[in-house]
Amino acid sequence: MSDTLKCACLPLSHEQYLVVPNSVIAEVVANRGDLLVMGAREGLIGKIQWRGYSVPLVSYEAAIGVAIPTYRQDSRIAILFTESGDSTMPYLAFSIQGLPEIKDLQETDLISREGEEHQLVASHVQVGDDMDGFVPNLTALETFVKMRVN
Repeated sequence: MSDTLKCACLPLSHEQYLVVPNSVIAEVVANRGDLLVMGAREGLIGKIQWRGYSVPLVSYEAAIGVAIPTYRQDSRIAILFTESGDSTMPYLAFSIQGLPEIKDLQETDLISREGEEHQLVASHVQVGDDMDGFVPNLTALETFVKMRVN
């Protein structure tokens, strides 16, 4: 039996997905519109209040220079645990375009594809036959956000 990993495929704009281990997802919440907007500089949209924390909200598409998404009524916010466990920023939030799809993936389910190199992208992938996406470099994302928040 081959090893599988439960992954969350977070829908982005332009029919692309952010593919992350399900274990890094703290919660997915509705976009309530009560965020503190910081000007969306380089992908940092602002901050949201979540469970007593002020959590930086990121547009992954804008951060990697793909596109600034058009927000839909069904947009959500995915809150992820940071890898460092830094108590000053234990979570990052990502604007997503709908509900995540949870998939049990094997390494062979992720087909590497060509894409522009970017420090925030670990790899460009195709999941199965129909889902293009990005595996993010979560450590680099955390550093990227810290540099823009502070």
